[in-house]
Amino acid sequence: MKSFFRFFAQRHILANLITIMIILLGLSTMMEIKRDIYPHVEFGIMSEIREAVTRVTDFPEEVT
Repeated sequence: MKSFFRFFAQRHILANLITIMIILLGLSTMMEIKRDIYPHVEFGIMSEIREAVTRVTDFPEEVT
């Protein structure tokens, strides 16, 4: 592991170029990622849970 760090310490220009390339690649990828302003969210599972809870808690006032 020390030889890895020593390699880049001796070749600092190469280390800087690799760092700049990684940053530029990340920025270009960030610009190309598909983003939704209003993402599609499906509430199917939530409505099923809500119906199940309503059925369980829908008891009459007096339970004998």
